Amino acid sequence: MPRTNGTYRKGKIWWVSYRDIDGSDHHESSYSQELSDAIELLKFRQNSILEERLPDIKRLKDEVLTFDKAAERYLNFCIDQSGYVRKRGVIKQLTTHFGKLNIADIELTDIEEYQVKALASNSPQTCDHHVDVLKHIYSMCERWELVSVTVSSMVGLAEMCRPRHENLRYLQITEWLDLVEACVDYAQLQMLVRISLNTGMRLGEIFALTWDCVDLDRKVIVAGNQERGRSRVIPIGDDLYGPLTRWPKHIKSEYVLWGFRGVTPRLKEQFDQVLAKCGISDFTLYDLRHTFASHLALSGVPLDTVGILLGHTSRKMTARYVHLTSDYLAEAVRNLSNRVNGMSMPGGGEQTAA
Repeated sequence: MPRTNGTYRKGKIWWVSYRDIDGSDHHESSYSQELSDAIELLKFRQNSILEERLPDIKRLKDEVLTFDKAAERYLNFCIDQSGYVRKRGVIKQLTTHFGKLNIADIELTDIEEYQVKALASNSPQTCDHHVDVLKHIYSMCERWELVSVTVSSMVGLAEMCRPRHENLRYLQITEWLDLVEACVDYAQLQMLVRISLNTGMRLGEIFALTWDCVDLDRKVIVAGNQERGRSRVIPIGDDLYGPLTRWPKHIKSEYVLWGFRGVTPRLKEQFDQVLAKCGISDFTLYDLRHTFASHLALSGVPLDTVGILLGHTSRKMTARYVHLTSDYLAEAVRNLSNRVNGMSMPGGGEQTAA
């Protein structure tokens, strides 16, 4: 377990250790294999301690709770979550707008003003994610008894920029095939697209996927965080099995996608070029996962099964695909009606028991 200046490594992951203003020792994972990320986290924690910016519930109750203080406590709470880096970026934008406002005084009109401002430079889906984070901040503050149920419930009424079903963009089968074919000049991007469309894995899970989690003999992929008990087994279909067996392994990297370590500007640029080539609009890398789930639902796969494959921890997260299942069921009933009507028409050849 190599150590250096408050950082140490467990397996391949770097951790940090520090002592807070109360003298309590803390150990936190950086969830990164890069020492620089752990050092950045340690510096952030040490600066927070020096400036006494690690608020506890008691101190927050004794003074006016501004949004920036509540957001800081929330970030401390979710530091170990896989989506921490993305949430930190969202909260930075929220804090710029709401910063010194009393968290109990923020109204729906304030949130709507933020949405209008955010839409100028972000997609509706991104703005909706910002609102979701904002709602969760209030939900946690209610749990910590920092705001009343009334205040938290009010924020929960904030409307999304677009209805949930409109946000659900997925590819038709012809678009699916065109997209994979159009990625031929970008091998790493093409493999990312293949994996996402055929497994529904999150982008972060794909970037973190190593060869020891790919069992080509059993035709399965183990996705998710195994250390935290959040892994799941996803079958490898024929459309993905062939490309994976031919995919070259990097001599110095254990990762399947060794060309990218995240959604970089270069990856976005390549994806945008491919979308333009196919004539596909209003579609993002994150919608690849929705395409996988949507076609499962359209094929009549039970939503519980869809949720298991996606790694959802709640049925509410899979509920966005209910309307697709309803469409499938309605189509099944229409087919039955057409069959019955066809049998009852003259010349329909209805059979009678012998």
